[in-house]
Amino acid sequence: MHPGGPPVRHPGLPSGLLLPALRNHGDPRAEPGGRTLMVTLFLFCVFLGLLCLGLPIAFVLGVTAFIMIAFFSPAPLQMVPEVMYNALDTFPLMAIPFFVMAAQFMVQGGTSRYLINAANCWVRHWWGGLAMVTVISCMIFGALCGSSVATALAIGVIVIPAMLEH
Repeated sequence: MHPGGPPVRHPGLPSGLLLPALRNHGDPRAEPGGRTLMVTLFLFCVFLGLLCLGLPIAFVLGVTAFIMIAFFSPAPLQMVPEVMYNALDTFPLMAIPFFVMAAQFMVQGGTSRYLINAANCWVRHWWGGLAMVTVISCMIFGALCGSSVATALAIGVIVIPAMLEH
């Protein structure tokens, strides 16, 4: 809204989808970018700084997320465990162990080896063929299996030793 004036209307944009910069259009006190840009730059610097210190990526992501929630989020810090629990308490996550079990059956039965051999016949003559074999195998196996975790497990068991060998 303009200070002391009617709300800003833009044709073609629903009023609920206006960008913050468009809402402040014409307000001389509004700085372009403002706090959002500073918070983004600060978190980016924290992220890069922690990476340069040699921390594992999981800890870097966790510390950066904690700083964001603790200092810049309007939600109280006590909501974090509840949000984490609700994110893990979903029905589709219950299927992941069964997808992993199906992937293990396919590895033990040799299906993934046949799949990798077929992809190898298609692209082995090109430079970077093993990487392409991995991508093609993951695409097909992911379509068959339905789980990216199970795909990474089934294809990785076979392809990672071959990649380390080359």
